[in-house]
Amino acid sequence: MASPESAGNRITSTVNAVESESGLALLARLGNRPSLVDLDPCLFPGGPQAGDVIEVTGNRNCGKSLLCLRLVVAVLLPQIWKGFNVGGCGGGVIYVDSDLHFNILHLENMMQRRIKKVLKMCKDAMKKKKLGHDIDERLIDDGKEVQEILHSDKTSLKVKIDKLVRESLKSFLYLKCTDSSQFAITLMSMDELIMNKTSVSLIIIDSISAFYWYDRSYRAETWYKLEQYYSRIFKVFLGHVKKHKLVLLSTRQSLFQKRSVQDDCQSKYLHQLEEEELEEGLTEYEYMGREWASHVTCRIYLSMLNPGDMSVSKSDWEPRNEVNEKSSVSITGLVKSGSDKRSLESVVMLNSDRQMYSAEVTKKGKKIKLVFTVHEDGLRWRTPS
Repeated sequence: MASPESAGNRITSTVNAVESESGLALLARLGNRPSLVDLDPCLFPGGPQAGDVIEVTGNRNCGKSLLCLRLVVAVLLPQIWKGFNVGGCGGGVIYVDSDLHFNILHLENMMQRRIKKVLKMCKDAMKKKKLGHDIDERLIDDGKEVQEILHSDKTSLKVKIDKLVRESLKSFLYLKCTDSSQFAITLMSMDELIMNKTSVSLIIIDSISAFYWYDRSYRAETWYKLEQYYSRIFKVFLGHVKKHKLVLLSTRQSLFQKRSVQDDCQSKYLHQLEEEELEEGLTEYEYMGREWASHVTCRIYLSMLNPGDMSVSKSDWEPRNEVNEKSSVSITGLVKSGSDKRSLESVVMLNSDRQMYSAEVTKKGKKIKLVFTVHEDGLRWRTPS
């Protein structure tokens, strides 16, 4: 096995080359890519900015991969289709799958369900309009086209929806990485790929830490050497993201899962191991290296909520109902606030038949806490009634 220094030097052989770019590369870099301002107003008020690096963390089975798919759907679908507001961004996505969790049939199903959901909302709105009730005019862009598609038979409508989904998926590029070297080379060689895909606005990596334990065992004898190896990779890759003004979202596995007090009493060995890591200068957040940690601009921590185990003060929550100005989908969430005494536990008990999850979003020192449930069409933000 080659030493980490030689492996890193081979991978970063282009770093010291004279920086140059073709006219096509310059045009791709300076051109306008589809905006992500309406990606998800609940998670990203005002939209993620070009060059943002978003990190999604959490224990297993808390919705990290599903959140990625939700955002893929939002980016790929168009903003307007057949006269009604779908609420998408009409952009492209590069999806790097290193955890091998991706399922194209699941993505297709989520896209179809979102379209059908918005169609139903438009149908209900048209009925209310006929009865003289006020409706959200943002739902409908062209009433004549909307009427035409709403009067289509089921077979014809299914064909139209399938066609839209397949057209949207043309802007989706899937990259599968099955080993550490392949993953590193994929990130390092992303520049030319981005240059040729001018519709791409978002890169998703699920996950950035997939090969951490392999790299630590076989590529480096110490944490310092492993950090050097990661720094070489991320310095080049994150430079590509900044240069092309993209948004990067990556999941990251929790090095040590958070446990309850009862579990902690039964896991002294894990705590001892964690303390040894901390003594070496390794923090739970920085185990991917300081080069990566220093570029993260937004962090999202996902976790399961248990009614009897609330880690948040009951007085810290109030409901918020946000509506995307250009989207047909009402988005609801919970925002931390000192006003209106609401119990987070009451939120968890709203739907006892569904597991509730929380998402803590941290950006520029500010925190937003959301609650969601998992459905076949993706995640749904919740508020107490």
